[in-house]
Amino acid sequence: MRTVVIVFGLVCLMGAILAQSVGIGTSTPAPSARLEVWDTLRGILIPRLTTVQRNNIPSPAHSLLIYNIDCDEYQYYIPGTGWVSILTNVTAGGGGSGTLIAFPATGISASGFTAHWSPVAGATSYQVRVYQDCGSSTVVDTATFPAGSASGPVSVSMPCNQARCYEVRATVSSTGCGGTDSLLISNRVPVTRIGSNPSCTTPNTWVSLPAPPATMPVRENQVTIAHDDFIYVGFGYSGSCLNDWWRWDPCSGWTQLASPPATVGDLPFIFAIGPYIYVGGGGNSCGGPINSFYRYDPATNSWTQRTNLPVPLHGAVGASDGTYGYVACGITTGGTYTNTLYRYDPDADSWTNLSTVPGNVGRWIPFMAYYQGKLYIGGGWGSSGCRQDFYAYEIATNNWTTLANHPNTHYDVWAVAYNGKIYVTGEHPECNNNTCTNQYYSYNIASNAWSAMPVFPGGNRNNLQLVELNGVLYGGWGKDCPFTYIRDWWAFCP
Repeated sequence: MRTVVIVFGLVCLMGAILAQSVGIGTSTPAPSARLEVWDTLRGILIPRLTTVQRNNIPSPAHSLLIYNIDCDEYQYYIPGTGWVSILTNVTAGGGGSGTLIAFPATGISASGFTAHWSPVAGATSYQVRVYQDCGSSTVVDTATFPAGSASGPVSVSMPCNQARCYEVRATVSSTGCGGTDSLLISNRVPVTRIGSNPSCTTPNTWVSLPAPPATMPVRENQVTIAHDDFIYVGFGYSGSCLNDWWRWDPCSGWTQLASPPATVGDLPFIFAIGPYIYVGGGGNSCGGPINSFYRYDPATNSWTQRTNLPVPLHGAVGASDGTYGYVACGITTGGTYTNTLYRYDPDADSWTNLSTVPGNVGRWIPFMAYYQGKLYIGGGWGSSGCRQDFYAYEIATNNWTTLANHPNTHYDVWAVAYNGKIYVTGEHPECNNNTCTNQYYSYNIASNAWSAMPVFPGGNRNNLQLVELNGVLYGGWGKDCPFTYIRDWWAFCP
């Protein structure tokens, strides 16, 4: 009977012990730990095995920990993966605990930067991952570098004043130790291409920016396009036809580029597809209308002639859905107003005649913009006078829809689509070539309604061509009507 009591007491005591935290070297073990060891002179010695001995462990448990004396590292077991290394003898930059450190980037430009990091012993390769921003999981680009590298160039689009972020990943081999390769991940480092132009802080306002350099001629009837974090401006007229071509970098300003092989002159059309910009038509004061059509490659700063337009056009308008280009209206040879809509296929380098623009009239210098599967087109100078009608063309169905009229009859206008609106600027109202306005309008696609934009502080203007870049509308140039050509640059904060 006494033996039964003793055994029962031991069972109760063990149950009480197992229900509590156990301390070795401390009477107050942490409540969240089953076992806490406290000692200022000694450590815990994990079982030390060779690779052969480790591999002889029958059915190793998930997270079983050993020290591999063949390769001097701790290893733990993951079912389905095998033995994984915990690096212990890795040095960073000639010393340290094995931490992979990324350092600030250098050589930051619109097309990338140079990354820097601390090399780690045993690394077989490095990968630089560039994120949309430091709080994002979206990887926008990667670059891989060989063992022994401590820096390398990364090619990635770097929008002005937008903080990208990069980290470095090192693959460290466990070859010969029987484990799997290990991955080290560095800290993240912000990378920003700093610009001098003001950012938009107040919506629905105009901001005056530094004027283009005096080496750029004043002009009207030019073309403007935003493409891959830059804005391109060129051609037009300033008493004579112009054939110059410029790029604006929000961070570094204006650069003159190569001109096309033939003079484009005034009122050409423009659109972009993929890496290329396409320009054609124009030339009314330069021996036109013309049917020449060119492709510009920003990467090589070069022009290539493509298949001519089906007919010569002056004052036609262009837009792109990202796959095809579209060209509408304009005046052709003999002064004939057209209402034709053409589609350009860049892969086949060919033109297709689509449905004609409604209104039963040809148009010269209307406006057109693309937004979410539709082309929006209206206004222009028709054979019967100025227009204010407005239409949407659904590309997938080849159908037109009549929309709310623009508030004014007008021509010589420009449109840009952004965030559910079509912004229309730079017009001659009421078909009067001697009259311009500083009151422009935006069209709300959802409500089918027009609203006045804030009055343009730069004065009355035709050919004020706005394009969208990183959520801001930029533009300038034109003429104040009837006489003065202008050289300036503005931002509109939508």
